[in-house]
Amino acid sequence: MKLEIHITKEVLEKSAMCGFYPGTRQTEGNNVSENCAVAIAVRDIFPDAAIGPETIHTFGTNCPYYMKITMPLEARAMIMQFDNFRNSTDHRYNKEDAIAGRKAMEPMSFVVDVPDVVIDKIGINEVHEAVKNSSTLKLVQT
Repeated sequence: MKLEIHITKEVLEKSAMCGFYPGTRQTEGNNVSENCAVAIAVRDIFPDAAIGPETIHTFGTNCPYYMKITMPLEARAMIMQFDNFRNSTDHRYNKEDAIAGRKAMEPMSFVVDVPDVVIDKIGINEVHEAVKNSSTLKLVQT
């Protein structure tokens, strides 16, 4: 199943303090965040989601590798840009406060492939209902 994830301005605002308070932890040598923009955007379907540098940990930081979703390059680039604004959280979403020569974050979207095993664990009807009621998720017809 393909899922389109929307990182909206509201999501960027909610995640502005990512890395500054509980919700970021060191796991397997990588920072894994439960309060970053991607984690907030997927909460409707993955309430315990945590985000690594390349993957969405669908069921929290201890989910098995086969339950993780690999993010596309544009999502990884967005996370890197977001992290580059670590010392100035307003610049993560506020154009008026952007540092000279660096653009503030822009809303974006990307598509991921959700493994069947993840859909099976949640339940297909629950997935459809969660996506239907979400402002940040959309099913992609193939």
